[in-house]
Amino acid sequence: MSSETIINWLDEVDDEISDAESIVSDHESEYEQVISEVPEDETDSSEYSSNETPFPQRRTRSDNIISHLPGVVGSAKIINSSNPIDFWNILFYNTMIEKVTDYTNVKITELSISYGNTSTFTGHTGIIEIKAFIGLLYLCGIFKSGMEDVGLFATDDTGRDIFRATMSLKRFLFLLSTIRFDNIYDRDDRKESGDRVAPISELFQMFLVNSQSNYSTSEYSTVDEILVPFRGRCSFRMYMKSKPNKYGLKVMCLCDAKNHYLYNAFIYCGKNNVPNPKKNITGDNWFSSIELITELKRHGLTYVGTLRKNKRDIPSQIVPNKQTEVNTTKFAFTKDITLLSFVPKNNRYVLLFSSMHHTNTINLENSKPEIIEFYNQTKVGVDALDQKCAVYSTHRRIRSWPLVIFYVMLDIASVNSRLQNINSPIPRRKFGIIIGKELIIPHMKRRLLQERLPREIPQIIKRILGDNTVEATQEISSNLNKRRRCCVCPSSKDTKYSNICSVCKKTVCKTHGVQVSKCVNCMDTE
Repeated sequence: MSSETIINWLDEVDDEISDAESIVSDHESEYEQVISEVPEDETDSSEYSSNETPFPQRRTRSDNIISHLPGVVGSAKIINSSNPIDFWNILFYNTMIEKVTDYTNVKITELSISYGNTSTFTGHTGIIEIKAFIGLLYLCGIFKSGMEDVGLFATDDTGRDIFRATMSLKRFLFLLSTIRFDNIYDRDDRKESGDRVAPISELFQMFLVNSQSNYSTSEYSTVDEILVPFRGRCSFRMYMKSKPNKYGLKVMCLCDAKNHYLYNAFIYCGKNNVPNPKKNITGDNWFSSIELITELKRHGLTYVGTLRKNKRDIPSQIVPNKQTEVNTTKFAFTKDITLLSFVPKNNRYVLLFSSMHHTNTINLENSKPEIIEFYNQTKVGVDALDQKCAVYSTHRRIRSWPLVIFYVMLDIASVNSRLQNINSPIPRRKFGIIIGKELIIPHMKRRLLQERLPREIPQIIKRILGDNTVEATQEISSNLNKRRRCCVCPSSKDTKYSNICSVCKKTVCKTHGVQVSKCVNCMDTE
């Protein structure tokens, strides 16, 4: 089956929109339309008009035969563990975290000049700390505290100890403002080459590749949009009056219609390509057109979706009028496409077409056609994913749109990795807690060895780590006491030292190390 990109799905949007404006989207999810009188002199040029009965079928069509097995594939299939973090690491592997760490350190270097070297929270970050930061974002979502800052780190018994045990509030907010996902020095060049989502596109594409290489979707998929809430400055911010948040970034998603696994997606910014679909695609009237269904047919793909009543291809004889009774269905057929109208209630009707169904089958119990029942079962794939992400969302109030997309990636990674863990199903909330703790524990172990911590922090860390505290402390201590080359000296001077910087934990020689003098009182307080 070909996976070439299907073009001309979306209406073109003017690229010359300022940051102060929003693109108004006419994407409507409601599929019922008001019945209006059809002019008597309206001519009908549709190819459907001559066939009101289905073409005879002798055998199952080749495009309706399933030729692949859905489920976990690739690295996710060979994992022997049932620990959620192992499946999460498949979607966000260390190379991605390393890139985020390097790009963030570039921004920290730039800001450290403004803050000065005396600030205790402006040091460079590392992979372990970035993972701990992500773990705190997950726990914020689990505790439904995405919009809190000070409250989570409060010391008056109203906060949560696990946050203070992981890092200080100042450090958390500093990382929140400095985290970056691309190289800022060549960003302008990538934007000029047509990449309008350059600040996040590299990491976003890596995440999609990991999602696709570790799961095979079922025979039914759904394509729809997710509106990520955002009111900051962005040239492709959307306005959708039918959505609760109304303003945000539109992410077009292709999901498994059965379990809502996100297989492919792209950030809609006016002109872009669309995700590569699989077997059958279910979409609403924003996507549907005769041109689309014909193009999908060329690539061996079927499509089921609703239609807008203003399409020129709709034959007048199937459009109901105000005298049409409720539950009335009218069909029109071509060799490859079935079109129908259905009246669910007074003065309302719905238009659907399908290249997968070729009969006029109707369920006698509820008087609904088979095509409508199939559409209702498969249309919720993306909406269900959106609902799952919203329950324990990592989203925070922020003015940086790339960070908003990063929050969506984290939410989807939590949903997708849980679907990959088929051998040991875990409730969603518990699954998120395990991921959050697994990400922050290595950072807490390392922090336990830091000097000049507030007195209660080591006690909190030991209580959280439990029986593993002593073992973890000994392991980290042995690693820190190993003799290594000074991080400042050139590599040609291959002399090993055991002195460790108390801030960054890197090895330094006596020349590049600073000896700190302390009074007796300060020594006693440690």
